Amino acid sequence: MHGVSSSSSAEAARDRSGLRAVSEAREVGLQTVGKLDAQGETIRHAQTAVDSNQHLIDKSGRVVRGMTWWGWVQNAFSSPPAPPEPQPRATRRTPPAVSREAPAGLVRHASVVAAPREAASSSRPRDARLREQQEYLGELSQGLEELLEVGGAIGERVEEQAEAVPKLHASVEHLWQSTRHVTRQAGRVMESYATRATPKLLCHVALREVESRRYVRARGDVVALSDEVDVLRATCRFALYEKRAHLLGLQSTVSKLYVGITFSGAIKCAATRFGRWEEFDIDLTRPNATPILCVAANFGAGCWIRVEAREGRLLPAEPRTCAQAVNRAAKFEIVVLDDVYAPPAYAEEILSRRGSATTQMEGESLDAKKRAKREANRRSAQLSRARKKAYVEDLKAKNNEYARCEVILACHPDMVVAFDAAGTIEFANPRACLELGYASDELEGLCFFDMLDDGARLRFQSSLQRVMSRPNCRVPLHIETPVELTTKSGRSLGVDVTAQCTRTDDPGHWTVVCSARPRTASESLNVFALAATAVADDHPKEKKPCLRDLRPPLCNIKTPTIPDRPLDQDPPSGPLNVFALALAAANLEPVDTSATTTTSNKTTTTQKTPPIASSWSVGF
Repeated sequence: MHGVSSSSSAEAARDRSGLRAVSEAREVGLQTVGKLDAQGETIRHAQTAVDSNQHLIDKSGRVVRGMTWWGWVQNAFSSPPAPPEPQPRATRRTPPAVSREAPAGLVRHASVVAAPREAASSSRPRDARLREQQEYLGELSQGLEELLEVGGAIGERVEEQAEAVPKLHASVEHLWQSTRHVTRQAGRVMESYATRATPKLLCHVALREVESRRYVRARGDVVALSDEVDVLRATCRFALYEKRAHLLGLQSTVSKLYVGITFSGAIKCAATRFGRWEEFDIDLTRPNATPILCVAANFGAGCWIRVEAREGRLLPAEPRTCAQAVNRAAKFEIVVLDDVYAPPAYAEEILSRRGSATTQMEGESLDAKKRAKREANRRSAQLSRARKKAYVEDLKAKNNEYARCEVILACHPDMVVAFDAAGTIEFANPRACLELGYASDELEGLCFFDMLDDGARLRFQSSLQRVMSRPNCRVPLHIETPVELTTKSGRSLGVDVTAQCTRTDDPGHWTVVCSARPRTASESLNVFALAATAVADDHPKEKKPCLRDLRPPLCNIKTPTIPDRPLDQDPPSGPLNVFALALAAANLEPVDTSATTTTSNKTTTTQKTPPIASSWSVGF
């Protein structure tokens, strides 16, 4: 009897554990169904919020589009965006509730199995035990069926969420791209009312296609993927420029041309400036895999870039308005090539150690941490010193260049004056101060236009107004000569003027650099050259004149007659006898020249000119 009761107790414990496992599994399944229902409701609310935001963005885009004439026409012949429809609730299978009779049946069955067995001849207790076992098996099968229904309900909810999550992701991506598009439209409207934005260089990058791991190259005007895998060449480097928010441009570092779309729809590298057809939208917040949008494609609506399978060319593909097109577009990795944007290797190592200090530096001592920190500080100080040294060397080179230019201007024989658009003199070389009779500090700040006569002032100002209306940064200023300048003493000085207008870094500020040469020196030089040439033509056997052999300089020859004088002495001052110099240059016999001058009722008679060649040589 003892053996029979122990075996019955073991069977009762085994049956009791089976019913308990079914009941616990069913309870866990029902809890999972409840959590999946709550998660599905959250996804439905998120989809509703995304649709509402998309409706607001569409309305904002319609308002921004209506600020232009063509957009106003489009809005007049189109209906406003319709509000989103509410998300329907899915009809799901309702799982059965947890059976409350399962524990009672479990206890009843256990008591029946554990009851002592009577004589084998007694059939009534045996029938009672069989009936109890059948009831137990019925309850077990019912629990398994309920567990199966709970599993089916879990499967339905998982499949429903598996379909809803990609749709929600595509809707969020479409909302993000629509927001960027409306931002670009608003920027264009603001640009039409204000000055154009100047493109700003962000960095130098390389674009690598994620699937094939080949870089985008610009060879000639063809923009395609390179033939080698993971090989970065010079034609694969681009300068990344930003015009406004979400408007980027790619300039080849080899040809200095911009990548853009042509009228035929091909993407080529042939543009000399960053215009509307060279605008792209690249999401720099996702550098590992981001699509590229050609903004000018599809009549300004934008198209995603795809890669041609045969030759690897970049071509515009599906339009931006399609919500699923962004998932099918080619993905590119943005590789930044500038050292200022890429942190050094030791900095990345220190940052990674700081982020996972509890796992990677658990067994390190305090001295090792201090050594690593000192090494990082030392390398950072080395980089800082190198940058400062390069900056100082650059300043020294610029200062040397400025000093050399200052020396050249100080030695220049012509008058050089710099003034702004109002005529205020900002710079004058020593020759200008000497000719005009001012000191350098007196001349700076005076108005250059006040020194001109009325006709020259009007010509100067009209030419300056025409030049300032041009977009060029450096334009020559054409002034009709001669120009009369008034010196400090009131004397009129005739000069030949050459001027150039230059725009500085300050917007709207122009600087005019004017070079003036007195007419007396240039006219004397021209007359002397013509006279010498005429004399040499009359005597072909003689040597032709050459201005570079002229000794002494014309500016020092001011005597009516040239007496016998040693070569190391300067001639006396006086007016220039051009014809005497010409005859001397041709090695002819001296000609007697006489001059009669009346001074205070006294007459000075004729004075003969001695031979020039015998006094000092004037050659060409």
